[in-house]
Amino acid sequence: MVRVVYIALVAFLAIATAQQVAEELPAEVPIEEIPTKAIAVESVEEFMRQNPGVTLLEMKAEQRALTRYYTLGRRVSGDFYAAYARGTNSYGSPRFVSVRINYSGYIVTYIQVSVQQSSNSGRAYVVSGGIGQRSIGFIVEASSTTQFNYNADIYARK
Repeated sequence: MVRVVYIALVAFLAIATAQQVAEELPAEVPIEEIPTKAIAVESVEEFMRQNPGVTLLEMKAEQRALTRYYTLGRRVSGDFYAAYARGTNSYGSPRFVSVRINYSGYIVTYIQVSVQQSSNSGRAYVVSGGIGQRSIGFIVEASSTTQFNYNADIYARK
């Protein structure tokens, strides 16, 4: 009997949570695709020389199998899925690859990036704007990889 009540309570909470999330998503806000292009670069130092005054903020990284996950910020009440960037790249030999993603629009609350790559070395960092601001620019890198498939999701609030 206790199990049945527990299962019913869990089901009720799941339905209530799903309804609340559905109500929080504004239907009139379109999801924006951010145009991006992956480029091979030599080093972060070279990027810093070409962009004086830029401060780098590294994102939290997590590795699961051949996918690296990077996150920054957190989901907050009233935020929504605002934009995304996707890319698929393959190379004949291992190389250093990076992509710069820029977003502007609503107030950024959370970023989640997943990268499928053939190596377990890489990083992601903010180069402009940031969480709590109306714009953000960030770079995602992978070292010694023959595959660089990325998915970046940006959440924001009005």
